[in-house]
Amino acid sequence: MELKKLLNDYRIYAGVFVATVWALLAGWNGFNANRESTNNAMIQCDVVDLTAQVSGTLQSVQFKDNQTVTAGELLVEIEPDLYLSTLNRAKAQLRVYESTLQSVIEDAKLSEVNVEGDIEQSEVAIAIAEATYHAIKKQAEQAKASLVSAKARLKLAQIQFNQTNNIYQKDMMSKADFDKAESTYTIQRANVQAAKANIKSLEYQIAAQEARLKEIKSRASVHKKSKSSRMAKAKANIARQQAQVDVAKAERDLTLLNYSRTQVKALRSGTISNRNVSEGQFVEVGQPLASIVTCSEEVWIEANYKETQVGDMVVGQETEIKIDAYPGITFHGEIESISGGSGAIFSLLPPENATGNFTKVVQRIPVRIKLTDNQGKVMRVGMSAITTVVTSKSVN
Repeated sequence: MELKKLLNDYRIYAGVFVATVWALLAGWNGFNANRESTNNAMIQCDVVDLTAQVSGTLQSVQFKDNQTVTAGELLVEIEPDLYLSTLNRAKAQLRVYESTLQSVIEDAKLSEVNVEGDIEQSEVAIAIAEATYHAIKKQAEQAKASLVSAKARLKLAQIQFNQTNNIYQKDMMSKADFDKAESTYTIQRANVQAAKANIKSLEYQIAAQEARLKEIKSRASVHKKSKSSRMAKAKANIARQQAQVDVAKAERDLTLLNYSRTQVKALRSGTISNRNVSEGQFVEVGQPLASIVTCSEEVWIEANYKETQVGDMVVGQETEIKIDAYPGITFHGEIESISGGSGAIFSLLPPENATGNFTKVVQRIPVRIKLTDNQGKVMRVGMSAITTVVTSKSVN
């Protein structure tokens, strides 16, 4: 009877235990039905590499490992002598080109003044030549009118002389009157010859003046044409010299930039770590000197969830965060973004399932979680964390 009673008690206790375990498991599953967790997560911050932008020997290193630095603080000095000499040479070369440019500009201005003077002189010469031409032409017209008058007087004198000669031959006129009539006739004939000679001379002068006027106009045309060509040539010279000045300025600016880069300054504030250089060491362009961690500005968690966990995740969902460095403390955050592909896709050698033997592997999807409450704790990049996304809560 006692054995039977013990068996009954055992069955009761066993039933209660199973029911209790079942209830706990059911409650646990119900509680975690809409919660996705992973321990594949770590703290992330911006890490800025401090690199050498010019090569040279380190003259001084003015920071210690894990030191706090501020943006603009001088951290490393590279020997500047070579870059200073190059800068001074570039400045001197620029001054030479600028002086040459100024000389070319002054020559262009002088050339323009000379051309304008030549054109102005040509225009004055044309005006004078045209006035002279018209004056000679007017004299020729007057000479022609004088010739007509002289011919008329000659004709009258010839008639009078013929009449006087007839009377004289009949001894009806004195020798003196005859000589006077003959003299008048001779003078009038000479006046006609002189008028003809004057007209001929004036015609020669007109022809000569026309040729001279044509030559002056041709010379003026050459001056006008040469003005455009000389100005175009001057502008080309100025443009060419200006290009040399621009190149020299670019060289000066580049050498100035390289000279300024001999002083390596902090681009951002943060903690400088991973120092791997010392004074006297020769560094090359692009060589890392240290790293600046900026966790004080922005902190986020990169959680790599299985692809089977992200189906219900959306941006803005609340997240519970536990960081190994701070046990017993639950931090809060929210999903900031979800990667467009698995981590393997962006690796150096992404998987190609179409080649070789295929083995299905559960992929991890990076989820960026924004830490909304650090509770005054110091965060360091690389700290391990456990994140739990509450997928049951809707996001407005």
